[in-house]
Parts: sequence; C-alpha cells; structure tokens
Amino acid sequence: MDRKKLLGIILVLTSMSVIIILLLKLNIRYNKLVINNDKWNSIISSRSVSTSIKLENIEFNDYNLLVDNENSIIYYSVVNSSKKYNPSIKYVTNKKVSIAINDYITDDKLEQEDIKIILYNDSEYRIYTLVVTNYPILNIMYDTKEDNKSNIPVQIELFDNHDYAPQRVIKSDGKFKVIEENSVYSLSLFKQSLGNNKRENHVSIFGMDKRDEYLIKKKDNESDEHRYIRLFINNNYSGIYSLGHKEGRINNFERNKEINK
Repeated sequence: MDRKKLLGIILVLTSMSVIIILLLKLNIRYNKLVINNDKWNSIISSRSVSTSIKLENIEFNDYNLLVDNENSIIYYSVVNSSKKYNPSIKYVTNKKVSIAINDYITDDKLEQEDIKIILYNDSEYRIYTLVVTNYPILNIMYDTKEDNKSNIPVQIELFDNHDYAPQRVIKSDGKFKVIEENSVYSLSLFKQSLGNNKRENHVSIFGMDKRDEYLIKKKDNESDEHRYIRLFINNNYSGIYSLGHKEGRINNFERNKEINK
C-alpha cells in the first residue's frame, strides 16, 4: 500500500478514536464524577484558580441548564424521574478540562448551595456552585441598552419541571413591561407568522389555559392561578416570583399607579 495512503488512513482512524473518546467523556453519569475531599483538595492545592475557564453549555438528562458565568452558578430544575438524582451529563467548555463534583444530589440538597463542580486542567481550575431547585426556571433575555421599560423586546425560555407540563421547554419572542421595579412585570408573547408579521403566541404554562399575556410578581401566597418560578434576567438570578395570567390583577396594579400619580 502507498505510504501516503497508509499514513492518511492512520490519521483518520486516530481522529475518529479521539472524537469517540471525547463524546464518551462528555456524556457521563453524575455519580461517576463525584470525588472525595482528598482528591478535591489535591486538585485545588496544585493549581491556580482561574476565571478564563468558561462553561459554555451543560445538560442534565438532555436538558440545558441555566449557567450564570458571571457568578459561577449552575441551576438545575429537577424533573421527577428515576434519573433525577443521577442524571446523564454533557458539557462544553472553552478549554480542554476535566470535570468533578464534590457531593451527590439528595433530597436535603434541594434549594441549597452545598454542591460544587470543578473544571480543571494541569495548571488551573474554576469552581461552579450547583443549585438544585424544585422550581421551574424562566429566563428573559433582552438588550441591556433598552431604556423603554414599558415596551422591552425580549426572548424568553421557560423550563417547566412539573410532571404535568404540557411542554417541557417553551421559547418565545415577547414584550416585557416593568410595572413595579424588581417586583411586578407583565409579559406578552408573540411569534412571527408568514409574511414576517407578528401575532399572539398562545401557550399553556403550568397546565393553565393557553394565553399570550402573563403577570410576573415577587413571591406571594401561591394560588391555583399562579405558580412559583426562579426568575432570571439575562441569565442573572432575580429571585422567586409567581407567574400567572395577566388579566384582572395587572389592571389593578396599573390602575393604582395612575391613581397615585
């Protein structure tokens, strides 16, 4: 066989082997990544802490988790399944690194910040906090230069972890309105139709009737019409809010604002 052809075949086979190894490495069960304190401390003591390592994407059981790289926090909204405490993990980073976890997910870890994930190579490491939550997660993305608080174009992604979720992940364009700063917001959903025209996007959230108008309000008493969520604005955590249909209550807020002017 021609020497060049033989070298070419070897290179192709070697490349395929590397790809297969990487794919296997990026899809592994949670419990296989848990290490003991001695191993954890050994990683930290022999390397320098770094913020240049970045977790670009991570999936648990094929669902994307919300990553706050600014504060080094990962949020995992638990779906009730046999694999919820030992999910299959895939991840993408900006550097070639290994990954390890300091503890298992258990019932008493819900809503706590005791679990740490470390990304590391031969010279540096970065630690993320894993927040395991029972709440659904809503992330609202918009241009931070937008100053018209009554009509902000947004893109939303809602991860509904409830057993009865009609749709696990909901994505939509929309308009966002600040009614009370850090307290009350309204959200209108729409989608592009044929001809590039905007029309209302009626979706069912938490099993409620399909609507395109929703009210987001700082946590209060949960009711049949409103469900608690963890709210994020541009991937940054804002707190626990309730999400429900807009009608009725939103009008009262707007009416009170007009009266108090």
